[in-house]
Amino acid sequence: MTTTIGLFGSVHQDGMQKKFGWDDGKSMALFDRFRPDLVCGEVRRSDYESGADYQGPGEYRRFIFDYCRERGVPFIPCDFFRDEDVELAQRPLTVPDEEATEAFNVVMREFWDAGGSAKIPFNSPEFNAVAKRKQALQHKYDPEAHEIIWNRRNRAIVENVKAAAAENPGKNILVIFGAEHIYWLAEALSGLEGVSVRFPL
Repeated sequence: MTTTIGLFGSVHQDGMQKKFGWDDGKSMALFDRFRPDLVCGEVRRSDYESGADYQGPGEYRRFIFDYCRERGVPFIPCDFFRDEDVELAQRPLTVPDEEATEAFNVVMREFWDAGGSAKIPFNSPEFNAVAKRKQALQHKYDPEAHEIIWNRRNRAIVENVKAAAAENPGKNILVIFGAEHIYWLAEALSGLEGVSVRFPL
């Protein structure tokens, strides 16, 4: 009995996804083709259970919660970060010199090119590879902050998704996170016993 985990990298700003020829309706059609039995998403359990004002990025209240409710698909919040990390995540990245700035700018151009040229915008192995390189540079320039706001967070997300998979063997599990997280999830979840990862959807 194989559990199938489908990964979808979302773009948080509606205007940004429209810029690349995408919209919420196309996302929902893609989800329907996958036929999820449950959805794991970028919302913290504490926020979800308490009904906090913040319920993840805008797409959750815009259409993902409604999608789950209308189709009777359980939603499992799988995000993780501490309140005290929010300010750290918003701190501007300091690049040490002009050479490093140019290297980072090159990666960013590749980031947008790879994301925008994918059949499903920002959902392709090519985009994942560039996103991983971008994050490696961010770690190089600010390793302490990056460990807290990126590595620690992604490790916790993976454990939450793995727990959902263990509790729902043989199901189709749709995992929706910001597109830049997907390379990490794909690497961490691929090769798990009894699990098949589908990416792109």
